[in-house]
Amino acid sequence: MITINIVNFVMLPSTARYHTSYHVYEDAQRFLLTDVFEVHSVELPKFRRTRGGQMLAIAQDPLGRWLLLLDAAKNRRIREALEVIAMADPTMDHALGVWEELSQDPEQYAAYLSRRMALLDEVSQVHSAEQRGLEKGFRKAQWAIARAMLADGESIARVMKLTGLPAEEVADLQRHES
Repeated sequence: MITINIVNFVMLPSTARYHTSYHVYEDAQRFLLTDVFEVHSVELPKFRRTRGGQMLAIAQDPLGRWLLLLDAAKNRRIREALEVIAMADPTMDHALGVWEELSQDPEQYAAYLSRRMALLDEVSQVHSAEQRGLEKGFRKAQWAIARAMLADGESIARVMKLTGLPAEEVADLQRHES
């Protein structure tokens, strides 16, 4: 299984490399678990910084060539560089042809935008659910701490100060605990 994560943020600030790969090794003897499990991370902001003045070097890097496609629609210089690369690389020539075809066909472009919006909606929903879960967990932790403090005889004012709960909630907790 090979997993490739292409992210539009800096995920690994400890390295300047835009492409990192990982394998699973046994802790003590450091032997590889399997040669069919890899995790690759590609960080686009780092790639874009690297790309800055190194278009020729990226043209030699197969991964770099494919990543250039992601910004080709917005950057004429990149499109021109890809056209030069495509003259020497039949696979890239085919990919660039398909990319241009998709870019010019209004129905294909609309389908792409629809898929993109669906993915963005899904990411937004997951983020909202995570936030709600975190808030609910934080709230439960506040109540558990407040209950423990009240059980130890702490005053409502002290419980409010240390947990951040409003007076009415602390009073309700105290009534339900007694």
